[in-house]
Amino acid sequence: MTKLKKNMVISTIFGLFFISAVSAIILSFPSVDEQAYNSTVLFYDGDDWAGSGVIFYKYTDLFDATYILTLKHLKLSEENSTVRMYSERNGRAGETTNLPFKILMEGDGLIGADMDADLKQDLMLVVVYADIGISSPLGRNAEKGDSVVTCSGKLLPVATSGVVQITFDDKFRHNARISFGHSGSGIFNENGSIVGMNSFIKGDVIPGMFGQPIPNINRERVWAINSETIIEWLKMGGYEWTMAQ
Repeated sequence: MTKLKKNMVISTIFGLFFISAVSAIILSFPSVDEQAYNSTVLFYDGDDWAGSGVIFYKYTDLFDATYILTLKHLKLSEENSTVRMYSERNGRAGETTNLPFKILMEGDGLIGADMDADLKQDLMLVVVYADIGISSPLGRNAEKGDSVVTCSGKLLPVATSGVVQITFDDKFRHNARISFGHSGSGIFNENGSIVGMNSFIKGDVIPGMFGQPIPNINRERVWAINSETIIEWLKMGGYEWTMAQ
């Protein structure tokens, strides 16, 4: 074999090895849909679904701790409320049912669907002393036209996508489909970073089964508190945070 052929074989082998290694690294990271799905938790009062939350940090060194952002207007309590992983609704996580949590920080008031409200006052930070789900970093604010992913569904949870329609200093509106009970769930950009949390739906609704209102997908208005407002609120409580992209 000539020296040229040897070099070509070596280059080919190295190239195939490099491609395989890069592919393995890429495949080891979850998709944005998976990131959203496995970062979302559900809060329950007994057997009743009270709302949602999003995992943004995990500590697994000396002990296990999972830090979750949610909303005060869900009226959660350490005595009566518990946490479940979102995936449990499909029976895929059997060891995280009804976990207790501790409230670390909460806003000063209950916020409804009020466009002029200070949404920071509706935030709540809790910790579960267990290693559950996937943590997602807090990223920079979303901008108009950005693609976003969030979670929807109750009996059959799914990740849904949409775009940011309009932005304000502390909030933005998007058109990704969500269902009632997803207040507090995270909204993710294409990098898998949290750009906000679903806060309230303000818009037209249509009647659904058993008299329950269902948002009209073509006309609903989902409002979210943006990530930099969340980071500002965390810093007010002494939790310093660095933004991801």
